[in-house]
Amino acid sequence: MLKPSRRLPRKLQRPTSELSRRTAQKLLRKKKKGVSKNAAKYSRHFRRIFSGIKESFSQLKIWCAVSVGVFVLIIISYFLFSDTFKVSSMHVARQDRRVDVEEIQKLLKPFFGKHILFVSPLLIEHTIQSEYPEVSRADVGRNFPNELWVKLYMDDISAEVSVGDPDGTENEATENAWKPDSSLEEESGSRYKYLSKEGVYLEYPFAIASNEDEEMLKLYLVDWAVKPEKRQRLIKKDVLSDIKNAKRILEETFGHSVSFITFYLSAQEFHIKTEGVILWFDLATPVAAHIDRYRQFLKAVPLEEVEEYIDLRPHDRVIHR
Repeated sequence: MLKPSRRLPRKLQRPTSELSRRTAQKLLRKKKKGVSKNAAKYSRHFRRIFSGIKESFSQLKIWCAVSVGVFVLIIISYFLFSDTFKVSSMHVARQDRRVDVEEIQKLLKPFFGKHILFVSPLLIEHTIQSEYPEVSRADVGRNFPNELWVKLYMDDISAEVSVGDPDGTENEATENAWKPDSSLEEESGSRYKYLSKEGVYLEYPFAIASNEDEEMLKLYLVDWAVKPEKRQRLIKKDVLSDIKNAKRILEETFGHSVSFITFYLSAQEFHIKTEGVILWFDLATPVAAHIDRYRQFLKAVPLEEVEEYIDLRPHDRVIHR
């Protein structure tokens, strides 16, 4: 612990002259002034050093930002304009042999050479379906840097068809009925003719097996104007459903055996051939109404009395022959 200061004994105190006192004060002021000057000098020096460091860091940040920006621009320019990322190959995967891979690749030839990111999958699907309406869906993917893959899904086949002579009569069409190896085959060499579930007319050089879950219809198509063209939409999807429904009811409810169905494209009606009799339906009336008329007709007229057909189209009566 520090002791408090005490005055010197009188015998040790010496008198100080005015000159000595002034000299001592002058020396003290010079000493303080020298210390202050040195402190200011060193302070200015360090400020200059820190200012230079700060400016260097600012310039370094600017150069780093410029370098990164230039690098990004180079990468983007390379990605956008380099031939590396232009479509140079296309893989088409098919689910069944109805798809002609070479024809699809020819159809998609305009997409070659385009940037892989700028190729629209929806546009590819639309391009395919516009030429091949039997394609229900087309999945499109990218394999970087320059390959596209396309996976096609086809509509199910709803009916096997035979095409009637446009110059023939209705009776001739009915008599010719369904003939798989008919002389009415077109000169194209396509032996097998079908309708997709969307009602699109298709031709193939090979037979197509029916769907295990659904029986394939056999339709005889008649139009007194022209023969149908390949990939032409002939029958609406709901009409095909009505025909199948009518066939199923006649077989399950009435016990009939349906041999073939004739569809008249111009007249928009269909005739179902059962054992010994033909039932006439039109598209303007629901199938249920036709079936109800047929049920009421059988209550009044035995089926054995019908020789040729039963016309269920009129609303107020049933005509038979």
